Amino acid sequence: MSKGANNPKADLVQTHTEVENVKKELNELKENTQLNPTSAQMLASVMATVENMKKEMITKTDLAQTTQLLDDVTTTHCFKYWLNAEIL
Repeated sequence: MSKGANNPKADLVQTHTEVENVKKELNELKENTQLNPTSAQMLASVMATVENMKKEMITKTDLAQTTQLLDDVTTTHCFKYWLNAEIL
């Protein structure tokens, strides 16, 4: 994830793929291993944490896109206001 702030959509796609791969591996571990109750609880906790991280990444990406949209709208509005002031 080297382009962080430059391309949040690409980061989101990559992160989603990585999260899905981790979830798949954790599910395989869960299915192929006999776990004692403590280990099973820890595995469930790790899986929940991974899912929450994915949701957090989606939220941050949505926020970044919304912020960019607001910046674009503000810039456009200011430019139009300045342009109208110049014309008048």
